[in-house]
Amino acid sequence: MYDFSQVFPQLSGSPTQAADRISRGVSIIPAGEWWATAICFFHVGEPRTAAKGYGLFVGLNQYHSDVGSQGWVAIEGSIYTTSNLAYAVADAHAMAAALADAFPYQRVLTDAQATFAAIRDTITGWLAKAPEEATVLV
Repeated sequence: MYDFSQVFPQLSGSPTQAADRISRGVSIIPAGEWWATAICFFHVGEPRTAAKGYGLFVGLNQYHSDVGSQGWVAIEGSIYTTSNLAYAVADAHAMAAALADAFPYQRVLTDAQATFAAIRDTITGWLAKAPEEATVLV
């Protein structure tokens, strides 16, 4: 079991207790906060098989755009700016570490490395070469 206390030092107790607290926390995320549940993934309880997993983990704390130093997103024709994040890079590394047994072949792209071109090239190049029976996680 992954020791979440290294990533979340405020969690006390055993790794099992920490995982239980995180699972309960994820289950109470308000419905309007879709982005939080979209980035949470916990893999628990399935029997282990030979690891053939390939994982691409992306974390962006710093957004850069033509709108300014903040990032932006267009939704239904309107542009909304986004603040830089504080923990996305740490989350990408933590998820890679937590899933290392199931996904031993990993790439982690963060901030300036995580360009559209780099993500596309990793998917169409590196991940495309994964064996047919492999599990791929992006």
